[in-house]
Amino acid sequence: MNRTSDPVETGREAFVRMLDNGITPHFQPIVDMYFGDVVGYEVLSRGEGPFQLPRAMFAKAREWNLSWELERACRMAAFQRIRGLATGSRKKSFFINVSPDIFDDARACNGFIAETLRRLDIDPRQIVIEITETTKADDREHFEQVLRHYSDMGFQIALDDFGAGHSGLVTLLRVLPHYLKLDQALVSGVHRDTYKQHLIKAIVAFAANVDARVIGEGVEAYEEAEALLRLGVRYAQGYLLGRPASEPPVLAAEMQKSLVKTARHYYCPHVSLDTSAVSLALRPPTHEPGTVHCDDLHRLFNTDRSADHVVIIAGGKPLFLVTRQHFYAQLGGPFGYSLFQRRPAEDVGKRDMLVVTQDTEITFLGRLAMNRRIEDLYDPAVVVDHAGNLCGTITMRQLLQRSMDLELQRAASANPLTKLPGNPMIQKWLVEALRNPPYAVLYVDLDHFKEYNDSYGFSRGDEMITLVAGLLADHLEKMTLAGQLGHLGGDDFVIVAQEVTSEAALERLCAEFDDRKQALFAREDLARGAYRSVDRKGSVVDVPLVTLSVAVVTDRNMPQGAHPAQIGQLAASVKKKVKAINGQTCRSHCLIDQRIPEA
Repeated sequence: MNRTSDPVETGREAFVRMLDNGITPHFQPIVDMYFGDVVGYEVLSRGEGPFQLPRAMFAKAREWNLSWELERACRMAAFQRIRGLATGSRKKSFFINVSPDIFDDARACNGFIAETLRRLDIDPRQIVIEITETTKADDREHFEQVLRHYSDMGFQIALDDFGAGHSGLVTLLRVLPHYLKLDQALVSGVHRDTYKQHLIKAIVAFAANVDARVIGEGVEAYEEAEALLRLGVRYAQGYLLGRPASEPPVLAAEMQKSLVKTARHYYCPHVSLDTSAVSLALRPPTHEPGTVHCDDLHRLFNTDRSADHVVIIAGGKPLFLVTRQHFYAQLGGPFGYSLFQRRPAEDVGKRDMLVVTQDTEITFLGRLAMNRRIEDLYDPAVVVDHAGNLCGTITMRQLLQRSMDLELQRAASANPLTKLPGNPMIQKWLVEALRNPPYAVLYVDLDHFKEYNDSYGFSRGDEMITLVAGLLADHLEKMTLAGQLGHLGGDDFVIVAQEVTSEAALERLCAEFDDRKQALFAREDLARGAYRSVDRKGSVVDVPLVTLSVAVVTDRNMPQGAHPAQIGQLAASVKKKVKAINGQTCRSHCLIDQRIPEA
């Protein structure tokens, strides 16, 4: 047979020729929904002729054993195109798909050549290698070796189609990705599916713990984007935000405005702490008044065992709550069902629901829930935004579980000596304070405490630390401050409050410390106003009695958009001045910073 007339061979030759200069990159935007910004693009390859569609192109590559050559051609075409982009798009991140089975090829480590990227002026840190989670690499050891090779070069790794494949968790453990891209099957209709919402919340929580970012793929409806935002997913990709195009698309101004508005709508300062009502709320089944009858609910509750309740809404606002338990209590008795089956669902609903706003703290919600009538005790709480629109509901099971989790978190971060919250919680308080002025932050520590510990011993040192913790707790209670007390460690304490106590009150705190500390010194040291200790050179020296330094920083001292670290830096300079005063007077003092930052 004449091979040049063989249609299969002719097609293969056309395919090979296409690899030289026939691949066209297309760009689909990946959007930061919090700010409505395009942060990167997934680079999708298009062929020519019968190979224009990616699925057909890659299927033929596998059939003709040209997968490696095709993927290399796609990458090189992408790099060349990225090089020629306008400055605005040029510095974004670019996500490039690579199938794990390609890593079985011995040429895998040469797939992304650092020298090529340097020649094209592309930073490897801009390139995100997307590993398709549904495809399984045969040689796992070689697979991990190649990924480590790319990571060492500066590339980032994304796990694509997460949640779609049978080996997702195994791949996740081996890849340790920077990004998790939720499969479209998880995202599609998420606003109507409670199971999907639970799963995505779990993935978001896991990703936060391993420092990975979650991207929702295949977002085609605004309701899906809204649900993802509410569940904590910050990044999204899909036709709603932009279709693939040969020129990198920008986000439409109206879409940008809508996303930012929705993000602000659901965002509250406690979300990052995962202690607000909205952080737990899941969207339940909802219906407009008059659209469902009791026999419809009966079928729903019988066919879907996970359906615990529905909410009747009008114009987005909750009107009635119908729980499974209350529904069947109403329909009980010999004539209950026949009387109610054709009546609207709202006729058996509860108008007197527990409704809270999105930023209600979980601990406060728990108290509200427990103070209800006994017949309402296990009803879900209804969460609304500040306009009264339904965000979702929280079951009592969720509430109890989250309360237990919070207690465990606090216990885990607590200082073992004082039992006060430690650095992780304090950092969260500072973030919250910066977002919600006014605030006051009190930094408290002891002068000459190290020498005291060396001279009097650790046991007496612990007593000194416990004394300070007790005095600060009393100070918060006496001044009825809305604030929190934490222990950074050693002799360092922090109070984060919503207001500043008077300087007179702080001086009383210092005076009380100076009075009560005397019980922790030997009588002769008190008489001399100093105690003996050994300095770093090994010499015995006299050290002044321990004093308390209190530095106070408020929102008036901080510039717009300040970082928590800036509070610490400013407080350090204030403490330095307080310690100088203490050194001169040999007494404890406080200092409230009065400086105003330049505009």
